[in-house]
Amino acid sequence: MTAQEIDDVRGRAYRPELELAAVLPPGQSTTTGDSSGSVHELGIQFRARNVSMATATYVVTTVAFIGDDMGLSFVSNPEWQHLESDVRLKIARSAVASGNSSRWSPIGPGYTFAFQQLTLKLRAYQQEDRKPAGRRHIGYVRLDHDGGTRLYSMRFWIPSSYSIELEDVTEPNADYLPELLRTI
Repeated sequence: MTAQEIDDVRGRAYRPELELAAVLPPGQSTTTGDSSGSVHELGIQFRARNVSMATATYVVTTVAFIGDDMGLSFVSNPEWQHLESDVRLKIARSAVASGNSSRWSPIGPGYTFAFQQLTLKLRAYQQEDRKPAGRRHIGYVRLDHDGGTRLYSMRFWIPSSYSIELEDVTEPNADYLPELLRTI
């Protein structure tokens, strides 16, 4: 889409509203261990669901994994681009719109778009292997579409089960949001 097309869509009276979910498809997550602790390998699929009466014409998901104990790898696919990787921050983005994906179709009311899976390798500290299940903050997910931008905090439940939890943190952080969004 051109900048003019994006501006035209943003000027609509009815704009789409998308909600994001993270799913760990069955059989796509494993744990291996050695003397230094466990490594959780998580196959994560993000899904954007249209909860409005307007159609979404594009969707961009940016994932920022935070921590020096994570590795990020991709299932072979062209939809996810590796943007940045250093010791503390790993960033990947998937931008899907008309013309850049054979799987894309505008997301009509009530429909869901499933992004291609990406794989996260997360090292568990030894003390986590012995603790009861708990949440661990692993990063943020930014969802951009023609209805606006949402920011989600992402947590991984460890060690007894595999699940990813997303919490919409857009509104409580409205003043801080522009700065945070620029970083991812």
